[in-house]
Amino acid sequence: LSQVIDMIRSQEKYAVGPTMEEEVELSDIVECALEVAATSLPRTSGVEIERHFEGAPLVRTESHRLKSVLINIIVNAFEALQSEGLSKRRITLRVYGTGDRREVVEVSDTGSGIDPASLDQLLHPTIDPKAARDVIAIGLPASPGAATGEIVFSSDDAEEARRREARERRLRRLEAEV
Repeated sequence: LSQVIDMIRSQEKYAVGPTMEEEVELSDIVECALEVAATSLPRTSGVEIERHFEGAPLVRTESHRLKSVLINIIVNAFEALQSEGLSKRRITLRVYGTGDRREVVEVSDTGSGIDPASLDQLLHPTIDPKAARDVIAIGLPASPGAATGEIVFSSDDAEEARRREARERRLRRLEAEV
């Protein structure tokens, strides 16, 4: 349920209507979201829908918000199946409880997925270029960990840092040889 709540909160700005919690069967919400998603897209024929709703739990939630999140996720799954050359076009929906008071809705598809070479770029934290900010310096763009080092304020400290670095380098080489 915490995962569902997190998804709802992250998609809250897209939901409309009054706030009203109700007890609903999770599989009914998924079916409704699937129906809305399928009717809102031009090309859904040829997509097999596999459902696993055995023992679908009752949950207390704001059903319209949960539907909104699930519609978005299911539309993404349908869109992932629009690629040419897919041998199977299937969306699998699973609803189950974990036994520790969490309820899970899984949506998976047989689309080509995300190119592994793009994962770092997609998942790398970035700063919104449109966000308001105070510029305190101008420099080269760099990612965390792109440059490492030590700041020193005297030539004696710089010499000591250089000696320490050389010593650590030798120790690492010796450890690697052992």
